This record gives sequence, C-alpha cells and structure tokens, in this order.
Amino acid sequence: MLLDDVLEDLRHVENGGRLMDMPLAGRAADTIEMLLEINQAHEEKLAYYKDLETQGRLKVRPPVEGRKCGT
Repeated sequence: MLLDDVLEDLRHVENGGRLMDMPLAGRAADTIEMLLEINQAHEEKLAYYKDLETQGRLKVRPPVEGRKCGT
C-alpha cells in the first residue's frame, strides 16, 4: 500500500537510515495531499448529515449491541 511504504520510508529518514531525496519527498507530498482530500470529503459528509439532523430530517442514534442497520 502506498501509505505504508511512505511511512516506512519516512521512519528510515527519521532514524537516520535514509536521506530525504526528491522522489521520496514527492511520494510523501502526494500521499499527504491524498489524505487531506479524503479528510475533507469526510468533513463535508459529516457537515451534510449534521445539517440534515438540525433540520429534523435525520435522527442519528447510537448503535445498539447485537443489532445492525435494517434489523
């Protein structure tokens, strides 16, 4: 997985086992950008659901042990 590889490379840099070269820096930057985009999408989705709940169109309930959605 890309994230695991980047984290492993960065740990080698942190421990002094590797220098931060341009390809590694580029991969790290790309991975961070991807994670920021995913985080932004999650924040937008949560804001959407919060707005629906505020309008009374959605009720968010805590999970009930042993029960799943639709049961």
